Amino acid sequence: MIKKIRYSSRFIRSYKKLPISTQNIIKGKLKVLSQDTFAPSLKTHKLKGRLYPCYSFSVQKDMRVIFRITKTGEIHLANIGTHDEVY
Repeated sequence: MIKKIRYSSRFIRSYKKLPISTQNIIKGKLKVLSQDTFAPSLKTHKLKGRLYPCYSFSVQKDMRVIFRITKTGEIHLANIGTHDEVY
């Protein structure tokens, strides 16, 4: 089942600042995310503390996407950036 993805303004601003090559990798990861939120290649994990009840998945070695899943199953992308930027 393909899930609908929504983008926050913060996510869009951060995404546009990234190099095209990184944007292309993210597009591929988002396609996987929409089909299987917990695909092993994404390394999706639940966050704790101030970011609870959000999740995170890995784009590249130090690049993360923060998102939450609504009760209806939609995925809301909140932020993207390096580990230090998003946490």
